Amino acid sequence: DRQQAELLSILIERGGLEALGLTTDRSGREAFGLAADNGAGLRDTLLISAETGRIIGFETATTIPAGDVPAGATTLYTIWEETK
Repeated sequence: DRQQAELLSILIERGGLEALGLTTDRSGREAFGLAADNGAGLRDTLLISAETGRIIGFETATTIPAGDVPAGATTLYTIWEETK
């Protein structure tokens, strides 16, 4: 919808994003991601449906070890259902 398209446009214009290849989200949907390091040892990834172009998930992972948490560990994962 228009609101999600505007949000994606703002993020892309801001820069600093890495376009990720096609993957499958945790509910089995094909998605691609836009990722950026957030400056706090974490990397945020926005998941976008390959079928509809809608935002379907958000993930945060560590980029450096933190105590017992290794680099690359997912620390937050949010998934949204698409409504039709």
